[in-house]
Amino acid sequence: MFKINQQSMKSQQGFTYAPSSEEQIESIQVFNLSLNNKTTLIVILIITALAHSACSQSSIKRPNEVPIVDVRNTKEREINLASHKHQDIEVYRTFFLGNGYKVRYYQNENGKLNYHEGTVVLEEVFDKAAYKWTSDTSVAVKLYNTVSRKENKFELFGYGPSSSMKDYSQ
Repeated sequence: MFKINQQSMKSQQGFTYAPSSEEQIESIQVFNLSLNNKTTLIVILIITALAHSACSQSSIKRPNEVPIVDVRNTKEREINLASHKHQDIEVYRTFFLGNGYKVRYYQNENGKLNYHEGTVVLEEVFDKAAYKWTSDTSVAVKLYNTVSRKENKFELFGYGPSSSMKDYSQ
């Protein structure tokens, strides 16, 4: 590891040449410089890897995450129970008292698939929704913006002909 001056190993008439203290200091400085360069390189590589990972995380679809579909300028999608299964959810950006988000969620009730809906009016623009089923008849939803990191949380409850919502963002 140490850079040893070639003169330090030569013998002169049977005597071993000992390097001067200046030569020893130079050797140690060269070692420290190369160690610092390696350390700096490793730190730069780690920072680059972390930055790449952070940037790419927003594009990764996680389990229990859905995109928010903008239907403000189109006809709202029709309900098709055959194309869904138990605990599916859909989130739409709509015109409802201004800017709104409609969540449609599907659940089994008495052996048959049923759907429920809830709408929340918000001015913030959200592009993703994460959800977690808290029971067979209720789902917690978080709308969020992947750029601004703003979010809104609420829970939807439904069974039979009834649906309700609880807002957690207040």
